[in-house]
Amino acid sequence: MAVLRVCDSTDQFSVPTGTYAAKLLGYKEMQPSAKFPDSGTSYAWEFEIVEGVHARKTTSRWTPTKLTMSNNFGKLVRELLGRPLVNGEDIDPDTFVGKKFSITVGPSADGMKTKVIMCAPLTAAPAMAPPPPPGAPGAKPVIAAPVSEDKNRKVFVSRDGVEQGTFWDYDLAYAELGNPTWANAVVYDTAKKAYVPARDYLLPF
Repeated sequence: MAVLRVCDSTDQFSVPTGTYAAKLLGYKEMQPSAKFPDSGTSYAWEFEIVEGVHARKTTSRWTPTKLTMSNNFGKLVRELLGRPLVNGEDIDPDTFVGKKFSITVGPSADGMKTKVIMCAPLTAAPAMAPPPPPGAPGAKPVIAAPVSEDKNRKVFVSRDGVEQGTFWDYDLAYAELGNPTWANAVVYDTAKKAYVPARDYLLPF
């Protein structure tokens, strides 16, 4: 298991909500808290921001220690892999340590701090179209179309309608529609050659 860095708690939880490039430092088994003694042990997954004004700050995500297809541990592994899990496959969590991911940070349940609520493999993105001139009426970021079309049930998604899109497995993207951070998500419609709202495009098979 990877060695984790000890940091001041006020620094650890000072990462504001948003999407960041981050490196997974490691994960540590945690004992049940006094507040929830029957909850069993958990894994605390530690991510370090690698770019921008919040670089070197850390934020975390907690999961059960048992991996299933449907629990929070399974959801995290699906996100780290960038694909659905296969029943019966073997997963070594250590293979994720040291790799970079795109993480979304949101408020914790009690609203007192922030935590990692979603992540995805950080891959090289296609070149973006140049932005409109500063001050132009209605100016907003322009998302570039995908360089190539993936025929294997993949969709090109921008999760907030602003950030550069990436290829997602269709079923995985559909499963994220209930995530509040996907409220403005758009998908590239290859027939219309334009981006359309993800909620209108992604339908269950």
